[in-house]
Amino acid sequence: MTAPLWNPVWERESFTLQCQVQLNNRRNVTDIRYLFIKDGKELESAGPPGNYTTPAARAEDAGRYECQLEAGGVRKASDSVQVNVRDASVILQTPPQPLTEGDKLTLLCRARDTKVDPKHITFEYYKNSETLEFQPSTGVTIPAVMKKDAGLYKCFAYSKGRVLGESEVEVSVRNFFARVTLTASPGPAVLEGEPVNLTCEVERNTYLSPPVNYTFLRDGAPLAASSGTAQYFITAMNKTHTGRYSCTVETWPGIRKQSAAVKIELASKAVH
Repeated sequence: MTAPLWNPVWERESFTLQCQVQLNNRRNVTDIRYLFIKDGKELESAGPPGNYTTPAARAEDAGRYECQLEAGGVRKASDSVQVNVRDASVILQTPPQPLTEGDKLTLLCRARDTKVDPKHITFEYYKNSETLEFQPSTGVTIPAVMKKDAGLYKCFAYSKGRVLGESEVEVSVRNFFARVTLTASPGPAVLEGEPVNLTCEVERNTYLSPPVNYTFLRDGAPLAASSGTAQYFITAMNKTHTGRYSCTVETWPGIRKQSAAVKIELASKAVH
């Protein structure tokens, strides 16, 4: 589910939630029902299917939202998102959190003061007390966020040298890869001469599916001709193939994760 492009929202501002849940063979299903849930309670939606709009946010509209899609006897739920509502002179807005490695991060400081012309309002941005570069109309932009970009961000709003207010937000960034697992078939103990198939299995924290590069390692050293596919084959097991195997996955530069090691060894032949 997608939340408002910016969070928090001001009181009396409008925000829209959009349900994005993927169903297999959805094009063959005609009866689709969307449900929106806030803090465990179902909401009534009068907007277009798959959308829930709050025309003028109030403090009680803050909470954790999720949506569910029912179709063909199947129900799937989205990830939940937190929506915050503020009645403050200055707010620092970010995309819905948590962010995932590779997401675009934009921080926008906004101020409202009925006595001050918006043209006379200036801003300053900081991360962990370090001054940040920004554009007046678009704020601070990080095209592809990384784990190192997590932390406390703060902004100040000024008018002719007078501080109008300040706001801060903690930005969290989760791993792009939720889990990486190496499996061996027929198993970790293999008879001499038998083939071995190693498979690198990946779970993501995002719906995005950019190309993934796979590298297999034995005892920490990359194996020749092992990059680019999710499988590595040993045609005939022998003593030189024994060792601790793992795999590393990488997508955008700097976004990688390694599996736990699996010990592959020769099995003893059964004596009859």
